[in-house]
Amino acid sequence: MNEEEISTLHAPKQPILGEYPARKFGSETFVRRFQPEWYKKYPWISYEVDKDACVCFACKEFGKNTSFVLTNWKKSSKLAKHGKSENHVRSMTRWLQFKAMERKKTSVLQQLNSAHQDQVAINRQYLKVIIQSLMYTAQQNVAIRGHEEIRGDIWEISDINRGNFLELLCIRCNDLPWLKSKLQSQLQTHAQWTSPAIQNELLEIVASVMLERIAEEARSSDYYGIVVDETADISRTEQLSLFLRYVFNGETKETFTGFYSTKSTEGEVLYELLKTAIGRLELTLENIVAECFDGAANMSGPRKGLAARMKECSPLSIYVHCHGHRLNLALQDTMTTIEPLQKALGVIQSLHNFLEGSPKRHSIFNDIKVEDEDEDITLTIKSQSATRWSCRWAAVKQ
Repeated sequence: MNEEEISTLHAPKQPILGEYPARKFGSETFVRRFQPEWYKKYPWISYEVDKDACVCFACKEFGKNTSFVLTNWKKSSKLAKHGKSENHVRSMTRWLQFKAMERKKTSVLQQLNSAHQDQVAINRQYLKVIIQSLMYTAQQNVAIRGHEEIRGDIWEISDINRGNFLELLCIRCNDLPWLKSKLQSQLQTHAQWTSPAIQNELLEIVASVMLERIAEEARSSDYYGIVVDETADISRTEQLSLFLRYVFNGETKETFTGFYSTKSTEGEVLYELLKTAIGRLELTLENIVAECFDGAANMSGPRKGLAARMKECSPLSIYVHCHGHRLNLALQDTMTTIEPLQKALGVIQSLHNFLEGSPKRHSIFNDIKVEDEDEDITLTIKSQSATRWSCRWAAVKQ
């Protein structure tokens, strides 16, 4: 008999009433009633209040036999007789087996649930190590991937450059003994969570969480400022960088939110790109009270520049020409206008080009270069930057 055939009622009805119905049987001058003491003596009986009758629960539910019905309380001896019948004994056996199965099922479910919770905890701990390792490479600004990312034996030292991320996991196996066995088991199920696609996905999730926290802080301060600049990366792709400046818990914060690629640096294009970027952070454009850009025409132009266009959506904003750019321009003009400075810097750059243009000359210079006794550093000649005064200062200083 399967469980679907069994009634949803898995226990006999044994109600305790204040007074059971009274009836006379035969020529008796007194009344008889159902006796609740029979529940203890015959635990298989089920009392039906509406019919004032007693039936066998075991036979009815597990033997599909409803023939036993006792309504004559004068003949209560039939209960003992029925309890010894073959059909009743067979039905009782099925009932007891069913109750044992129910107890076992409950125990198995508890074990499965406990095992599942343990597995979830282990997987979370494993994923935490993966994310921590990725965050380390991101924070240190080092490359994640290597020449050949072989993952079959991450826990073993290899002569192949597998990249900083996988090599870091290999080192952590020494500190976390369980990590090696976990990497092995995850390899068998093809779920190590170390592939380039998973790396990028995890980094994107972390970046999204960080951006959401930054946006929440900026929203809580009501008003905020933006710092925007455009530049090309090493692949010659033009990018727009965006910083938010706001006050949170009494502290002024200036936080980087990301780079945004663009094919054009025209004021209108940058305007639409900036609106989209701020919209993704769920910030209100009307709450921008300060804008810091450089002095290029596409940024500071009075009609088509980014600052002029931002007035349409941010009427409270005040444009400020970046003080760093202004100082840089002033120093660049100064160094090109004063002839002694121009010549001195030109000589230093010529010396750098001469010495670094040949490995032999570089080697000779290394043999005779002077060490600064006060700061315990070796003085070198550095290349100058054509646009950044800070690089020129570093070249002159060293």
